Amino acid sequence: MRRRFVCLVLFLLCLTACGPKESAPPPGRAPDGTAADGETSGSERWEIIVDWADFIRYDGRTYSGDWRQTTLAEAEIGERLAAVEAGVPRHVYEIPVELPDRSAFLCPVGTELYAVRGRDVSEAIAARVEGTYYLYTADPAEE
Repeated sequence: MRRRFVCLVLFLLCLTACGPKESAPPPGRAPDGTAADGETSGSERWEIIVDWADFIRYDGRTYSGDWRQTTLAEAEIGERLAAVEAGVPRHVYEIPVELPDRSAFLCPVGTELYAVRGRDVSEAIAARVEGTYYLYTADPAEE
């Protein structure tokens, strides 16, 4: 009798472990999937948290930095090109993300962008942050 009871308990435990799992809704969502504020949309919308790379978007190109490791002397700096006009969102809702020209991750809005002497602007630019010039090179995948 005891053996049957143990088998029955084990069977019930296995059955409940194999059943469907209820998962908690994402933050800001009600259990039915609608927004917590009651707003509904025709499709599900998920928030994506982005860990951006060090980059500047200028003149239709993406320039990558090396987290402010490569500095340039003032003698290597050419003409002023523009200034950063926008940062990037920390949270996005659609992939791919279209970033506007003159946007950057590490460089704050207002950071001045310069040409680098001896290099074409399509290859490299410099950003002046707190008095120091940092090198940004064009992404070769965009050529």
